[in-house]
Amino acid sequence: MTTIFLNITLILLLVLTLSRYIVKLLPQWLFYLILSLKILSGIALGMLYQHYYAGGDTYSLFERAVQFNASAISFSDYLSKLWLEPISGLTLQPRVVFFIKILSPIVALTNDTYWLTSIYISLISFIGFWILIETLSEKYPNSRSWAVICFGFLPSVVFWSSGILKDSIANSALCLAAACLLSILKENPRPWGKIVVFLITFVVVLKLKHYLGIVLLIIGIPAFSWSVLERFKFNKKFKITLITGIGICAALLASSIHPYLTFNRLPLSIYENYQLLVAEVDTSKVIMYNLEPSWMSIIINGPKALFNGLFAPTIWGRPYSIITLPSRIENLAYLALTCFGVYQLIKKRKTLSVDSTTIFTVFGIILLSTFIALSTPNIGTLIRYKTAYLPFFLYLATHKVRFPVFRR
Repeated sequence: MTTIFLNITLILLLVLTLSRYIVKLLPQWLFYLILSLKILSGIALGMLYQHYYAGGDTYSLFERAVQFNASAISFSDYLSKLWLEPISGLTLQPRVVFFIKILSPIVALTNDTYWLTSIYISLISFIGFWILIETLSEKYPNSRSWAVICFGFLPSVVFWSSGILKDSIANSALCLAAACLLSILKENPRPWGKIVVFLITFVVVLKLKHYLGIVLLIIGIPAFSWSVLERFKFNKKFKITLITGIGICAALLASSIHPYLTFNRLPLSIYENYQLLVAEVDTSKVIMYNLEPSWMSIIINGPKALFNGLFAPTIWGRPYSIITLPSRIENLAYLALTCFGVYQLIKKRKTLSVDSTTIFTVFGIILLSTFIALSTPNIGTLIRYKTAYLPFFLYLATHKVRFPVFRR
């Protein structure tokens, strides 16, 4: 009981402190509303895994963290294990090891209480999303409402980015990295503090979800290079050619981070992952592709994968199941919203201005959506994985549509 009281008090103090320092342009009630949704979603996620899946990732990760803490014989031994030693049985899963070591001190703080740990993780996740909402509201004030909706209220994004999951920290770190990168690109002189935060969050993203970190690197280096070149009066064709070359170099650099993601190996990696999931899961729960281990096959299947990566599972897809019905309804709404947003963009095409940041972000979304859909055909997993890029996509699709609410 003492543990619960002390942790609830600490959480309230953290929330009050955050409300003073990171709420700038948006109303306080919105801060508390989105935070409440995140915390409740984390609790709901725990209940879903407890009663529907009878355990699953969230509880296995928590139990691993408890076991890791229990294995330390002293505080110095704990610190040594935290920074230096791999976790027994997880040497081949570095992403899980990294997340458990993030989780470990929070589990210790809560005295091995799952639900309090879930609240802390949801709070940490909320911070990254909120800072990005504030940053977008500052840089693009006319689309403030869509920033709030897309990063604060999308049901699947809120749910699968809350509670004890790797996605909670990875998606939050991605949002924080995006907020810092946007400030770096738009502000002069360069905000060195945000450059440091960007580098830290980039490492976190890369450690938890290497494919997100790789795409962030692929679009981040050319975007930064373009912002530097804009200060000079170079010919536009020369700048585009130079940025294309820099982008190719960034892609080659990024692909070297993981041995399975090199240019020559990537098609085979996607094919093997696809075949593995199809073999392990009931085919009724899988999106089928006529996939071969070649770049030509990826190009042929690309359009279908891109659509599925953004809007699957669809309301007309088969077979239906109760657990995926909310996601199907949600995706139908997103498809309609996207069509309306694109229609508005086409109507305003003569006066429409597209900055370089938008172009690089669209490219990153296309990469993520296509490759994740091809390598992760399992519908349940795809629903969770696409929450990393879905809010960015919907924001870009709708941000030119005027919707003037959420003014401070």
